Amino acid sequence: MTENHTFEQVKKSLQDAGIYFVRILWCDNANIIRGKAVHLGMLSHYFEHGVGISAGQEGIPVIYDAVVPETGLGSVGEIRLVPDWCSLTPLPSTFRSLNCDIYR
Repeated sequence: MTENHTFEQVKKSLQDAGIYFVRILWCDNANIIRGKAVHLGMLSHYFEHGVGISAGQEGIPVIYDAVVPETGLGSVGEIRLVPDWCSLTPLPSTFRSLNCDIYR
């Protein structure tokens, strides 16, 4: 099966399900699940090349939002998240919203 054919199958199945965004998740070195959302209209680019994130994303700890200096990682440089599209599983969801109050 060609990659283009696979892409067309994935895109059609997402469109048929009424899905507009695909969330690409990864577990970083601090054991935090992180993610990026990709709009279906941009999926063709990400399908082939993956999604780019800063290399420093792998060196962010749980306790604060900055790269740990000892990792040697920084904001320069990029790594790619290349999904295994054969493992794509649409999840059931409900679209609801609610308001909340903020208390001090």
